[in-house]
Amino acid sequence: MTCYFLSYALLSLTQSLLKVHEGVTNIVYDCSVQLDRINT
Repeated sequence: MTCYFLSYALLSLTQSLLKVHEGVTNIVYDCSVQLDRINT
């Protein structure tokens, strides 16, 4: 039971980190696009 709970918690944590990473990637991409528009 404990092992199942740990694996579930680890899976949730991994999914959360992936969502955060995706969000950060989108923000960085948006900023770089805006900088490109300013530079041109």
